[in-house]
Amino acid sequence: MVLHAVKWFGHHFRNRDMNKYNKSFLAGVILLLGCSEPQVPTTAMPSTPRDSSVKTYTAEQFYLTTSYRMSSAAGFGFSADSSRVLVSSDATGVFNAYALNVAGGVPEPLTASTVDSTFAVTYFPRDDRVLLTADQGGNELIPLYVRELDGTTTDLTP
Repeated sequence: MVLHAVKWFGHHFRNRDMNKYNKSFLAGVILLLGCSEPQVPTTAMPSTPRDSSVKTYTAEQFYLTTSYRMSSAAGFGFSADSSRVLVSSDATGVFNAYALNVAGGVPEPLTASTVDSTFAVTYFPRDDRVLLTADQGGNELIPLYVRELDGTTTDLTP
């Protein structure tokens, strides 16, 4: 439809003086025609019965779920003795780093931030020190920290 309008206006103004008004008018018409919704034939969708075996959840239930994230899909999240794996979870409402025993059990919190999301990156290869990242107030500058064996953290980012 836009192409037809351009051809018509081009033919109509071919032998006329294309002053600023005509050029602006032509640009406005082309813009309006280009913004129109395409005419798509609609067909009625067949009505299908709702499958009662599919469980549905409310929005409130959805937002009460707990998310878990592996520190590394490549397996770099295992401790030196391979007994624990690093995960990050929003179980407290804010993402924090946890050590999860591979034999099962309750995740051991490694961080306890109530404000900044903290994510586990990897264990050190020969001990249980951990590399972490933390989003400080949503500034999207993600510093790197080391969590020492005594639980203290040191910012490694200059």
